[in-house]
Amino acid sequence: HINEGPEAVEKQIIIKHSFNLQQYSIKNFTTEPPPRRWLVKNTMELSKISLLCSIGGIGKSGLCLRLCLDVNNGNGKFLGNDIIQQGNCAYLSAEDDAEETGRRLSLIDKSRSYLTCEHDTYVITVADMGKPLTLIKEDLANGLHITDQAEDFKESLRQIDDLKLIVIDPIQSFVSGDMNNNSTAQLYSQFCSSLASEFGCVVLSIHHLNKSAISEGNTNSVLNARSSVRGATSLVDSHRSVNILYLDSEENTQRICFEQNIEYSRMAVVKAAMVKSNSEGDMSIKTLVRRGFNLDIVDEDNTTGSINDIDWK
Repeated sequence: HINEGPEAVEKQIIIKHSFNLQQYSIKNFTTEPPPRRWLVKNTMELSKISLLCSIGGIGKSGLCLRLCLDVNNGNGKFLGNDIIQQGNCAYLSAEDDAEETGRRLSLIDKSRSYLTCEHDTYVITVADMGKPLTLIKEDLANGLHITDQAEDFKESLRQIDDLKLIVIDPIQSFVSGDMNNNSTAQLYSQFCSSLASEFGCVVLSIHHLNKSAISEGNTNSVLNARSSVRGATSLVDSHRSVNILYLDSEENTQRICFEQNIEYSRMAVVKAAMVKSNSEGDMSIKTLVRRGFNLDIVDEDNTTGSINDIDWK
């Protein structure tokens, strides 16, 4: 107070009460960090948020519903990598009603083994709720904000023990705001991060690529697919890992359909790649083929290349 005056004292008091900077010192890190806790090895990390993107009709929703059943059982693979946790899942679905969900389940698990599984998946179908479910909203009264519905959803999740995975499908259906705006995308990601942190689970958001990704030449490379993620760049930047599903070239699709003895369809062969990871992610490019309702990895032990092999220039 004597040397610097009352304003300096007031500033120190505010800092002390607001932050207590001593607790953020790097000298607090005195031991080896704990190992990463993966839900899917080298793909999705517990307590973190992930993004899965593709054009419509590739099979994102079916792939994620199958992932939920495999997490319930604590085994299986997702995009070629081992599922190494077991627990309950919650699936927030805006595009399918309960009947359609039942049809998908019967195609994924014809024996209905999920009925006797110790763990469960809770599929909240918005179409059957009778009203929209909005997590992030922008309006004149409150500006851009997390809604009361979002808080109610979080409260309902607290009723689920041993929650390992939350799927939000798709993002745009739960956001009443401009996803081309970085602030909107960041607030959505912050809400998802709060869920992941509180429940120690993965929050996997399903998102679309923009219309340019449908054009031939824009769907058959990792770089183009990544640049085709719809909305603000902060959406990709704020997620811990981002996986893209995109179509292979027509020539490769014809060849692989012949080799795999499946009927040719432009949507029959899909490439999968992790295009962003903040940890030691599996960056190899996978090839998947459509067999009935499922997308199955072709030759899992010999991937078709790595994102690191791509000439980004």
